[in-house]
Amino acid sequence: MYNTAPADGERDPVMPATAGDFAISIRSVEAPRHRFSEMKVRRSSVLSLIAPFAPPLTGQTAYSAHLRGVLEPHGFETMAVPGRDARDGLRGYVRKAVASFGVLRRLLFGAPRETVVLVLDGGVGLVLDLLYVLCARVRGTRAIALSHHSFAYVTRRSFWLWSLLRVAPRDTTIHLFLCEQMRAQFVLRYGPVRSRVLSNAAAVVTTPVPAARDGVFRLGYLSNITFEKGIEAYFDLVEALVARGVDVRGCIAGPAGSDAVATFLAQRIACSGGRVSWLGPLYGAEKDRFLSSISVLVFPTDYVNEAQPIVLFEALAHGVPVVTIGRGCIRGDMEGSGSLVAGSASMFLEEAVPFVQSLAERYRRGETGTVASLATARYLQARVASQAAEAALIAELSASAARERGRRSMA
Repeated sequence: MYNTAPADGERDPVMPATAGDFAISIRSVEAPRHRFSEMKVRRSSVLSLIAPFAPPLTGQTAYSAHLRGVLEPHGFETMAVPGRDARDGLRGYVRKAVASFGVLRRLLFGAPRETVVLVLDGGVGLVLDLLYVLCARVRGTRAIALSHHSFAYVTRRSFWLWSLLRVAPRDTTIHLFLCEQMRAQFVLRYGPVRSRVLSNAAAVVTTPVPAARDGVFRLGYLSNITFEKGIEAYFDLVEALVARGVDVRGCIAGPAGSDAVATFLAQRIACSGGRVSWLGPLYGAEKDRFLSSISVLVFPTDYVNEAQPIVLFEALAHGVPVVTIGRGCIRGDMEGSGSLVAGSASMFLEEAVPFVQSLAERYRRGETGTVASLATARYLQARVASQAAEAALIAELSASAARERGRRSMA
């Protein structure tokens, strides 16, 4: 069923034991995947995914890679646009513009597209997204899926998104939202649309590993490190806990988002008395070991466009609770996970300090297994719902493509 009105108020890992005898296999609870049993890519028409891909590696580019894996087996081609790293400056814009020109050329002069799935930008890239949709419409494409990954145009009306919505056919365009809250706010701002909720949970690629518990309570931070992602608040939390006599260690992972951030990290670590370490970027098995070794993930993001950070689901998959701020979809995503979602950045320390202090005491009493089970159960719930939504999307795209082929054959 599609929601057309605002709400009243939105590698498969195998989980080894995270504590005690708590273990669960994610594969055993996966939703069945639908297949395009009859869909073929004809020479006269094409199914296309247009999305940003790494570099840089971000939550959005990671999701694009996941979506490509979901759609390509069903006949979709991928038209990749590079993500943009703020550190690239003008060079990043030029690289993206060149790649986008190639996409526009293929849309205008290549085979007509039966279906286009477009992962939307959250900023000035919406101008390019508008051009993609316009070119596809000029060539007769009617079946379009728009995947939303930013609250930038949800919290503030965007002229470019409004224009894109005028170009995309309302009756044959599907909107994919990360959570019910995102969908409800979007509908309030832009009006009813055909939509599905499709979270990032199915895109999590992580494998929890057994970690030796040495009695140290570790506060982890994992992100592309920026001030907007709360690195200052992270250090403030560590210092506030130490001042209260809580024995904690800080472990930071991820690349510095700028030279200013790198300088800040060096200064605050030097003042931490050896309590905080920065491991730099971690990927694959190294990142899995990091997540399995920490006691809680601290992610005090105040990024205005924050939507649904994949790292929070990754932490829950490892049985690690989260201390964060209620941006975007975060509050609903963390509900029932044993995590703390602070009301705002200004309230973060006031709420986080007693929560972490209480959590450290629970760990000291040997309640690690109970904490881990809550976190992992919430992740599994979100993952299964996301996989079911993906299956429903595939079925809908299949039906849309079939209708489009029938319409063209009768033309």
